[in-house]
Amino acid sequence: MENDRTSTLATDDLLTLDDAAEYLSVSKPTLYRMLDRGDVKASKVGRQWRFRQSDLDSYLARGPVAFTLSTVPMEVLDGELAFFEEELRKLGALAPALHGNGGDPWEEKVTHLIIRMARLAISLGSSDLHLEPFKEDSKVFGLLRYRVDGQLHEIRRLPIRLYEALVLRCRQLAGTEPIDRPFLDARLDLADDAGDIETRISIMPSLYGDVLTARLRVDASIDEFQLDRLGLFSEDIERVRRWLTTQREGMILTCGPSGCGKTTLIYSILREIAGPLVKTVSIEDPVESHLPWVTQLECRPGVSFESAIRAFLRHDVDVILVGEMRTLETMDLAIHAANTGHLVFGSVHVDSTLRTIERIVDVFPVEQQEQIRIMLAKVSSRLIAMRLVRTLCPHCKTPASVPTEIMGQAWQLANAGGYAIPEDATFYQAVGCDKCRGIGYHGRTGIYEFLELTPKLREGFLRRKPFEEMQELAIKEGFRTLAANGIRKAVEGDTSIDEVLRVVSR
Repeated sequence: MENDRTSTLATDDLLTLDDAAEYLSVSKPTLYRMLDRGDVKASKVGRQWRFRQSDLDSYLARGPVAFTLSTVPMEVLDGELAFFEEELRKLGALAPALHGNGGDPWEEKVTHLIIRMARLAISLGSSDLHLEPFKEDSKVFGLLRYRVDGQLHEIRRLPIRLYEALVLRCRQLAGTEPIDRPFLDARLDLADDAGDIETRISIMPSLYGDVLTARLRVDASIDEFQLDRLGLFSEDIERVRRWLTTQREGMILTCGPSGCGKTTLIYSILREIAGPLVKTVSIEDPVESHLPWVTQLECRPGVSFESAIRAFLRHDVDVILVGEMRTLETMDLAIHAANTGHLVFGSVHVDSTLRTIERIVDVFPVEQQEQIRIMLAKVSSRLIAMRLVRTLCPHCKTPASVPTEIMGQAWQLANAGGYAIPEDATFYQAVGCDKCRGIGYHGRTGIYEFLELTPKLREGFLRRKPFEEMQELAIKEGFRTLAANGIRKAVEGDTSIDEVLRVVSR
């Protein structure tokens, strides 16, 4: 329906700044910023701005996204496309052909640039892409960084207008405009001749403009979810498989911060048991990948972790995955499900297995804590904590002369964690070569600690023994700490002592 104000204004009437702001449904400060950026046309009559309605209608017809895209010079777009194509060529990854659809040329070029940025990130082994406004020496530009093996690397500094066009085009491709949702979390699917690129983008406003982060997946395959591809020692794989075959009820919880690989680990374990004879369901936020024989629900308005778990219990399911256990109600429902014959998987943001049970108890009101403690001690509880460490480049790693102080710290952590470093152990260090782009590391692997509440540990938990006593008791029962597991990885030459200490000391 046409705006009622249109009927009162002739096409070539000159509007005041107040009238123009009202006509565009923006504030005067916003209109001033639009003038500064050249988004709308205007002229000065004396000391006052005047606007033609036809110019405002042109702006509204094209929309702010299309207008911003077209203000980027085509030669700038072509130059950036050439840069990313050359970077792909250096990696031996030929840039796949990009096809237009006969639409707006700026939209197509900006979309192609987004795809090239994502394709280079994937070729470098990046897990996510960061695009944000950055001010340095009074100049604002767009900063592009990739996170590779857990570390951020600066890739490119972009003209601010191009940066704005990239973020706005991502919003448009995700189906939303800035005025609708300043904060955005959405799925954005891209594609070229090399295949599909699945991304989850998150956008938030900042002082100098929107900040965009994209988590990347390319042709996500279930084949990557295998226990023998996660850096587990053979005895740990056997332990997990024993857990799954001897007791198909209770809880299996993964512990650790965001981005440490918990979802990949749980998916890999689920692949061991999900099948036509087992009804397996999940509630996730978001669903990271599709798994065969798993009915997966994603959180959205009206579908929460709590409502999904209640529904699962009415569907006679065997295995339940709860993507995140953060709230009291989610934990309460998960514990009750585990106590009524279901096998419940979940993830919690706690730094170690031994602290997880106590942290869960602490979430509940004081008057419920004793009951919850008893329920947790009764249920078969198995916990896995993990972190990711960078693996040494096999082409350039060399034996290291570890400083005495660092060596002493490693011996202390290993002994306290249940692992004895061999007397003749050789450690290695990162050097850097063409294969690893001078970093010295290539890829990441997991370090783990596994804990099962044995009868002795249950008794200690019920008696509220302090953490140090519980760890000592667990080690006697075969428990090994994250640090000990990581140092063993360093002994075997997979990573360096420095890398293990960097990760476990966080």
